[in-house]
Amino acid sequence: MSTAGNSTTNRNPSRVLQPGNLESSLVYILETVVGYSAGSILHLALDLYGCKCYLDLVGMDDADIDGLQYPVSRPCGANGDPQPDVLRDVPKPLKAYLHGIGGYFYHQETVLQDPVTLTNCVLIDPDDFDTYRASSAFIMFRSCTIPQSLVSKPS
Repeated sequence: MSTAGNSTTNRNPSRVLQPGNLESSLVYILETVVGYSAGSILHLALDLYGCKCYLDLVGMDDADIDGLQYPVSRPCGANGDPQPDVLRDVPKPLKAYLHGIGGYFYHQETVLQDPVTLTNCVLIDPDDFDTYRASSAFIMFRSCTIPQSLVSKPS
């Protein structure tokens, strides 16, 4: 049986096993850095979206984050029939955390020249993130792909 074209079998194992490609990287960011426990709205929404690791998270743009929804279970019907989950929009304060994480990644690379990578994404210091989140840099970096202050202005 040929495995040509099968991206799973053809991928370099050392790349696949880098921390940022593993589900544990997203768990670390959500639970340790941001402080949301397993089963939280953020976990549910990102799982529904298909975001499984750091690499998936950095691939999300503002529209992806703003469109996130999470499933809410409904009680059984009158005859005891299971009901489908209802999808609800993720509350804005939780979306702000995700925008903040993206801004933090950008800030680390462009301002501090210390990029978050596939290797060090599981070493983000929660105190560093909280300090960033409470700073004016958070406001500047949270919702723009290229912060306007970094775009060179014509002379």
